[in-house]
Amino acid sequence: MDTIFWGIAISKTTSSDTLIETITANDTSRVIISGSTVTINPATTLADNTGHYIQIDKRAFFDADGMTFMGIDDKTALSFTTGSSNATPMAVTWPAIR
Repeated sequence: MDTIFWGIAISKTTSSDTLIETITANDTSRVIISGSTVTINPATTLADNTGHYIQIDKRAFFDADGMTFMGIDDKTALSFTTGSSNATPMAVTWPAIR
């Protein structure tokens, strides 16, 4: 993945679908791309031991060949549960979510 296009990444709690934060895909202070890995760094500290999921709009990213990201609109593809404080950030690898 070479270029950020447009779109938003959204993290929500799985228990109540509460929106935690919306991040534009071109916010380089929150979205970092290194090779085929996209790291999303929310400004909000996620609560300990809480289920979350992330949804990403179609076309949020595209690669050097112009292929656009298909998007993730369900609650399970990028779901996770936080551990205790100071948990390691989640990294998403492009081929796994293509």
